[in-house]
Amino acid sequence: MCFVLVRFFVDGFNVYHALRQAVRDRSRQPGEGASTDGAKWFDLPRYCRDFVRNVLPAGASLQGIEYFTAYATHLQPSKPDVVARHTRYVECLEDLGVVVTIGRFKAVTGRTCAVCGAPVVRHEEKETDVAIAASMMAAFATDACDMAVLVTGDTDMAPAIRAARRTFLEKRIGILFPYGRSHDELRRLADVHRRTSLKQCFAFQLPDPYVTAGGRIIAKPAEW
Repeated sequence: MCFVLVRFFVDGFNVYHALRQAVRDRSRQPGEGASTDGAKWFDLPRYCRDFVRNVLPAGASLQGIEYFTAYATHLQPSKPDVVARHTRYVECLEDLGVVVTIGRFKAVTGRTCAVCGAPVVRHEEKETDVAIAASMMAAFATDACDMAVLVTGDTDMAPAIRAARRTFLEKRIGILFPYGRSHDELRRLADVHRRTSLKQCFAFQLPDPYVTAGGRIIAKPAEW
């Protein structure tokens, strides 16, 4: 593979749920027991640099990281600090140079309660897949990178990868699977891929507290 500049596109909620699974799986290991020591204070830049250094050929360099997420404002009535925890983490990422794109959750109806027949409202994250696809295509079109690495295990990204391959024949695509996520279809579409180990989930953590370049001290939220 001939490429130099590598840009990462991170599906924030795919990573978030993978890290939650990592905590559950570690607690089941012999001698671990239940633990509130979470893994969500995740150091994305270190994680991405490790992929560039240990998976890609010499000469590849990290050009940038884009992180796509949404704030779960619909959970605030039952979890008042849910958005505050998330924004605290986002502030750390932005201080590290990560480009953050915020999507939204949309209320979806159509189902009814099997017991009382009342409408059931659920919330779905919107815009993330499209935003990742659009940003990847824009990066290729402007030659901002030679390789895009998608950090996701979501097969909804497969059409975007196929379109990018047809349109930008000289570009390369990698897949960095979050912990517990791996799919044959995405592996077949990628030039290179790697799965995240349980150990890596806990090895790549931000300092606690995190101190920004401007001197602001940001403490890791409880249970993160």
